[in-house]
Amino acid sequence: SVLPALLSRFMNQKCVVVAGGTDCVSFPEIGYGNFHKKLLGKMTCLSYRFSDSIAAVDESLIESENNYSEAHSRKQGIKNHCKNFNTDYTIIFNGYSDDFWRKEEHVEIQGDIISVAAGINENRRYVLKGIDLLVELAVRNPKLRMTLVGGNSLPHGVDLPANVRLIGACDAETLRKLYSSHTYYAQLSISEGFPNAICEAMLCGCIPIGSQVAAMPKIIGEEGFILKKRSVVLLEQLLQSISTADHSSLKPRERIITHFSFEKRKQEFLSFLKSFMVDRAI
Repeated sequence: SVLPALLSRFMNQKCVVVAGGTDCVSFPEIGYGNFHKKLLGKMTCLSYRFSDSIAAVDESLIESENNYSEAHSRKQGIKNHCKNFNTDYTIIFNGYSDDFWRKEEHVEIQGDIISVAAGINENRRYVLKGIDLLVELAVRNPKLRMTLVGGNSLPHGVDLPANVRLIGACDAETLRKLYSSHTYYAQLSISEGFPNAICEAMLCGCIPIGSQVAAMPKIIGEEGFILKKRSVVLLEQLLQSISTADHSSLKPRERIITHFSFEKRKQEFLSFLKSFMVDRAI
């Protein structure tokens, strides 16, 4: 993105960069994030500096402190990785279609917890997305039925528990059916921006369980549960409390429709563009 951002300066064109997640963080412990690589980090900073404005999907991507995992870096966000950062920015949350993402009728519950993460056969993604915690949870609770979507195998040397089902990449219609056939959706990532899967799952009726990272607490609100620290012991305790709680008052679908609709993002993004492109037609 450096080249188009730089060219926009010479051509007197407006440039907007949408910041979504990995382009705002550094987790050298697991080799993740643009800023854990020196050259890529410098190029990313140049893209932000050359742009007229940044549209980030969550405030945490501008500046935040990630306290979820004791073993990983805490200071995150563009301001913590780009010196003298002064580019204008705005926050526009992701948006989702409640017409498509909905609970399918006459679908039987096939599992307790589902989680979606591409590339979970790679150790970095396996840890980043918290799949390691879920697998350990499954080992400790053999009656728990779990589905992991996004890979056909786990990292080398990791045994697949008998109560965990792996499903590789699938289309959106299949994913909608999978969401609809599970009670809970778990997103226990070390780093996120504004994760899509948890919002899609909530629209399909899943009760969310998320890590206290980036936008997840505001996505979930009072309609689900938050794991405050990266610990399988705390996760197991949280699950035990969840299993005995009354979920009848939870409305995860309604929360996404109210706060994070596709139409709302569309209108906010168009208004944002028009605010500094007065002389141009959108």
